Amino acid sequence: MPCFVDLLFPELDTLFLNNGNRRKTQSLSGLSLLNAKRESVFCSQLQLKVEKKRILQFQNIRMKSNILEFRNRLLPKMIGDAFMPKKPRLPSMVKQVQNALDSKLKIGHSKYLDKIKKDTSDHIYSWSTYRSYLKHGCYFANWAKTTHGCKDLDSAKPFINEYLQMRIDLGLSPYTQKLDAAALAKIYGCSTNDFIKTDTRHRADIQRSRGEKVRDKHFSEKRNQEFVDFCKSTGLRRSEIKSLRDNQLVFDEDTKSYFLDIVGKGGRRRLAPILSHKAVERMKNAKGLVWDKIPNGADVHSYRADYCTAIYNNHARPIDKIPKKEIYFCRSDLKSIWYDKKAMAIASEALGHNRISIIAGHYIRK
Repeated sequence: MPCFVDLLFPELDTLFLNNGNRRKTQSLSGLSLLNAKRESVFCSQLQLKVEKKRILQFQNIRMKSNILEFRNRLLPKMIGDAFMPKKPRLPSMVKQVQNALDSKLKIGHSKYLDKIKKDTSDHIYSWSTYRSYLKHGCYFANWAKTTHGCKDLDSAKPFINEYLQMRIDLGLSPYTQKLDAAALAKIYGCSTNDFIKTDTRHRADIQRSRGEKVRDKHFSEKRNQEFVDFCKSTGLRRSEIKSLRDNQLVFDEDTKSYFLDIVGKGGRRRLAPILSHKAVERMKNAKGLVWDKIPNGADVHSYRADYCTAIYNNHARPIDKIPKKEIYFCRSDLKSIWYDKKAMAIASEALGHNRISIIAGHYIRK
């Protein structure tokens, strides 16, 4: 009867022994055969473990090299440097213009006080000026990008004179040309004297509040007579009328006159004389805002000119009776007109201006 080893391992029943050219078989006992088979299986398992370990070591080496290659070379290409440190992205030309102007904003500060300190050249004090500079600065930025392929303001700076000359050749008004130059000077922190010279402005070329305009057809002074008379009696700007309140009425005991306490353009404070009793009554009867609605078609600027002329005429002295040094001699197209400097100073102060030359060229009407 065969033993259980013979039944489990029939292929190892015999061992082949070489004896010269003749092959002999010898049957082994069950115990010796079992030991031989155990040794053989143990050797095979040991060899298998060694091979597996070598294979794993080799695979680990390959895996590490593949991971390094994937991380350093393949990953950036696959995900577009999503997990890699990025270079700071340069903003657009328009955004650079906006950032340059934003850094110079000084809304709410007194331009008058800064003028005393001589510190106004690098600041912007009103939103209207900011919007004008931003619009004309963007014109230049888009032109420099389209024409010369500029990507930043520094690379566009050498082409400023070319741009200004192009604007002059287009036949733009001298006021627009100077606005272009002023906007670029503010953006780059320099002076307009650093650029080419623009055309000279002439008073005769001014279009604002001169002659009949299209909007005049849609505004009736007769229907808005109270508002027109109020403007001519106070000389306020449109923005100042919008914010005017009843508590801004001031009475001066010395002169027995009424004034308006106004904080105007650039944060400058002034006392504007009131020229009519109706305007005083309007202020006294108001509760809160004096005017809830401002007519869009009203030419408020021309009413300021009427107010300035009235103030000047109230204080002007006969030209032939004042010293020559107190006479303002107009030039250019107003060459033959002379004004009283002291009366001009009073009218200029009432309007909220510093220079008497402003009212000579833009407000006083003979």
